[in-house]
Formats: sequence, structure tokens, C-alpha cells
Amino acid sequence: MRGEIVLKFFDRCKKYIIIAAVFGTFTTSYIFITENKANAYEFSIGDKVVAYSIEDQKSLDTVNSLEQEIKNRFGASQLKEGIAVNKVRVQEGSVVSDKSLKQIILQNSKMEVEGCAILANKKQIGLVASENEGKQALDKLKDYYAAKSGLSIKESKLKTEITYSKQKDIISNIDSIDDVVERVKEANSRFKNPVVAFELKGTEEVKEVISPGTSVTTSDDIPAGQTKVQSSGKEGQKLVVKEVVMENNKVISTTALSEKVITEAQNKIVLQGKPKTAVAGLAYLTTPSRGTISSPFGARWGKIHEGIDIAANIGDPIYAALDGTVAYAGWETGYGNFIQIKHADGVLTAYGHCSKILVAVGDTVKKGDKIGEVGNTGNSTGPHLHFEVRVNGVAKDPMAYLNK
Repeated sequence: MRGEIVLKFFDRCKKYIIIAAVFGTFTTSYIFITENKANAYEFSIGDKVVAYSIEDQKSLDTVNSLEQEIKNRFGASQLKEGIAVNKVRVQEGSVVSDKSLKQIILQNSKMEVEGCAILANKKQIGLVASENEGKQALDKLKDYYAAKSGLSIKESKLKTEITYSKQKDIISNIDSIDDVVERVKEANSRFKNPVVAFELKGTEEVKEVISPGTSVTTSDDIPAGQTKVQSSGKEGQKLVVKEVVMENNKVISTTALSEKVITEAQNKIVLQGKPKTAVAGLAYLTTPSRGTISSPFGARWGKIHEGIDIAANIGDPIYAALDGTVAYAGWETGYGNFIQIKHADGVLTAYGHCSKILVAVGDTVKKGDKIGEVGNTGNSTGPHLHFEVRVNGVAKDPMAYLNK
């Protein structure tokens, strides 16, 4: 009786047991198939696995694209012939991007190609696919320095001797155009003599300060020998167009082409007490040149500076300070081109470091006549006029007598 009950229960449950067994088998099989299904492409070169990528057409297109790039650069390619592609299953994080896949294949390929070496002064600076690529690299390098200069470029030329030579090598050793450009830029920044040099000639506009001059006026209200600043003056501004010659990013020369005053400088005005002198005419000397007093009369460098220095530009006019006769016009040791003018009452004025002398010995000049041009001749540290006043052979401070 008890056995019959068990058999009946078994018969009733049998179909459920079968269903469960079939479902379990199916689930196990599904899990096994899913876990072992290929999810990546395996790329091998020779016996070496070099990379895994996502299993999609884009990865295969990447290899086809690389093959075409090589054909475009070198005319032919056997890259794909050396690559084996298999479907595999890999763990998450094992695949590389399409960009990285390209680089990895190139780095591991042993395919030999005929490249073109770029030689600068007979030293190799790069290995590219062709001479045309070498010229593109040089153009890109020139454009880099031209842009960095900030100039409006008018002329440019390559100063370095560049030659090209065919050379076989594996493709992983071939440079891109950008590789060559960056390598030369880095070398040029490190070495005193650039590996590749370009001469660039262009123009730039710069705003410059105009320094105020000094105007000295005699005044009855100021005690003799004393001065008073009436106005401190004010700097002006000018727009200067310059021609600049550069070698890469180093300035070789600068030449001013034109100037346009934006704001006029206002001179410093100094009131000077009238000197007590037997030589009345000295109270009315005209200033011999426009500019700033850069070195006064008196002690300087352990000696007596027997005049004043008026800083000015080369070529600025020099005027006779008083009526007189030219006593000397020529070269004088230390003074360079030198002019002396004799006046009445034992007065002598002298003008040193001229760039040009426009008078001759014996010429009669009037106060304000142009007698020369400012220069930098003789013992001079920069363009200026050295001006002296002597009374009976004794040097006097010109500032006591100037009246502009």
C-alpha cells in the first residue's frame, strides 16, 4: 500500500523533474556559450600578439586605412600581409582604441620601406617618406618662426644647406612631418648655433617714449648762479615703424623706417639767474643743440668735465652759440670731429663728437647758424654733443650762460 502511494507521487512529479532537468541543462549551456563567445579581434605580427581591439568593422577599417596611408606615402604596402587577425574572447580592459591600434601596428611592423633622409649641413635631422615631405617639414618650421616673430614678414630665406638622400629602413623608424618639426625646434632651442636657420625680414610698429628736452631761460628774478625748475616737463609718445631682421627667433638687426608723433613731449623748463660777467654777450648764448643734459659741468670720474654733454640723436643739427669766426674744424684726439669758434672779448666755444662738420677755418658764423651734426666720434659712449665755453682760456659752466 505504501509503495503504491510513492509510485503514484513519482508519476505525478515526473514531468516536472524532466522539465527542470532540461531547463538546467539549457541554462548551463547558455552560460558556457555566452562566457566563451568571441568579443575582440586579436592582431598578431609574426608569432607575436601585439594588440586586441573591439570586435567590430571599425577596427578592421583602421587597419585598411593604415594600409592606404602607407601606400600614399611610399607608393606600395605589404603591411596587411604580415598581420594575422583572429576572433577571441578577452577580459574587459584588454582592448585598445583604434588610434592606439594604428600606432602599435606601426611600432611592431618589420616591413621595410624606402624613405628619404633630410640632411642639414650634412647631418641627418629626420627620415621621412619623400623629399616632398622633407620640404613640407621645412615650410612648417619656417611658418612657426614667422608666426612667433610677430612681424609682418616681407622676405624669408633658408640659411642652412639642406640635402636629401634615399635610405631604406623599417617603417617604425620613419618620421612624420610633425616629428621632424618638433625635433628641430627642440634642438634649435638648446644649441647656440641653430640646426636649421631661417632669415626672416619684416616690419613691426612699436610705440616709443619721447624724452623731454631741457629749456634753460635766464631770469632777473633768480639770483646769479642759481636755478629753479619752472616745469618738470612731460614725456611724449611716437609710433615707430621698424624693419627687423631675425634668425629664427633671434633679432639680428633693427632699422627705423618712419616715425609719427602721437603726443609731443613737453620740455623741462629751468630758470637760470643771470650771471655777473664782464662779457655781456655770454648771457645770451643760444643752446647749440636740442636734447637733454646728460652730463653737467664739473667733477666727473676724478677729473673736471670742462663742458656739458647734450644727449641727442645722430644727425641732429648743431648751431653756433654766438656770432664769431671758426678757429678750428677737424679731428681732435678724444673729441673726434671738433669745431672751435672765436667770439669777442676772449670768448671761445667748442663743439665735440660731431658726425659732420659743415664749416671751415676762417668762416664767419652768426648765432644760430648750423655748423655741424651730432655724432658719436672720438671717445664717446653714445650720440651726444660736448659743448664748452672758455673765457680767456678758462673753462666756464655753459649752463650759466645759455638762453633758449
